[in-house]
Amino acid sequence: MPTSEQPLEAGEQKATGRRVVGIDLLRICAGTTVIFVHVYGQPANHQWFYPWNLAIFLVLCGYFWRPGRRFVDELRKRGRTLAMPYLVWLIVIVVVVTTVPTRAGRYPVRGIVDALIGGSHAVGPFGTLWFVSALFFTCLLYRLLDRIPWVGQVIIAIAAIAVAYLFGPVLATTPLAIGQAVPLLAFLIAGRGVAKLVPLVRYPLITGAGMLVVSAATIAFVPLTPFDLKSGHWGTPVIEPILSVVICAALILIAGRIALPARIASLASLLATAAIAVVLGHLVVVTEGRDDLIRSSIILVVAVVVSWVGAAILRISPLSLPFTGWRRFRPGIGVRTAVPEALRRAPSSSPQPASPAVEQSH
Repeated sequence: MPTSEQPLEAGEQKATGRRVVGIDLLRICAGTTVIFVHVYGQPANHQWFYPWNLAIFLVLCGYFWRPGRRFVDELRKRGRTLAMPYLVWLIVIVVVVTTVPTRAGRYPVRGIVDALIGGSHAVGPFGTLWFVSALFFTCLLYRLLDRIPWVGQVIIAIAAIAVAYLFGPVLATTPLAIGQAVPLLAFLIAGRGVAKLVPLVRYPLITGAGMLVVSAATIAFVPLTPFDLKSGHWGTPVIEPILSVVICAALILIAGRIALPARIASLASLLATAAIAVVLGHLVVVTEGRDDLIRSSIILVVAVVVSWVGAAILRISPLSLPFTGWRRFRPGIGVRTAVPEALRRAPSSSPQPASPAVEQSH
């Protein structure tokens, strides 16, 4: 999960060619909940956050998907925005865990080997790497399929969910989580579906709020099995995949109506486009804090502040490209402070030029 280029990365927003502040805020909130659930790992938090806090990045990737791009161009783009930060952060984390001592001692060699394998094998400070590599392969897979007629894509999404329930835990153990590309494809297709439905919603705020209330009631009162994308567990069949998409759609409906002053919108754009750095790097802080037996509340505050501030500094520095996948941030360029009429009608499928520093689609 993470700006609008993926779940995690910055992308071009086809509706306007500019960033929409509500979507940026949504990505920041999702990135922060990722930190929260890694600090407070109680089952209740899994129940309330796991169905959507990573899925939202995938759904947004589909929501802003640009159909018709050549596969080689997709490979080049995802290589820059996903694979490069993945490799850079992997190297940085390895250096940190092998040089910074904790009360638990040096990080085991076996843990580093597992991190290199990736997927569900990567744990501890490497625990979120799986999502970026899985997203990389999911985008490439969908690029091969996005010209299939919509009915065919819906059938593919249903089949992908069936695969998740049949083979999810096995696919999660594949190197670099490459097998996860098949089930996660359902979320990208769902995002395309949400984009088609948004213009039909007359009252997005009321509708989105109502969808969240129904979703919260479902989580609170319906017995559900654990939902954990990393381990390949998709929870209660039928109910939880639908619940996940409904929550994501509701958040998109609400976020699309948010308008903020230009300076705040620019700050939101800065942070959102650095979200991939937060997702990949925050577990270093969390793991170090746990090894040193620091209280969870302190770990949470430090992890949130250090992760977002550090990511913002990277985003405005010459290191932005290798660590976030995007060129150095330039404040105020292409930031949409008000709700764009195009977004109210849904993302356009026709490509429009956008500044590389602020583009928000896929």
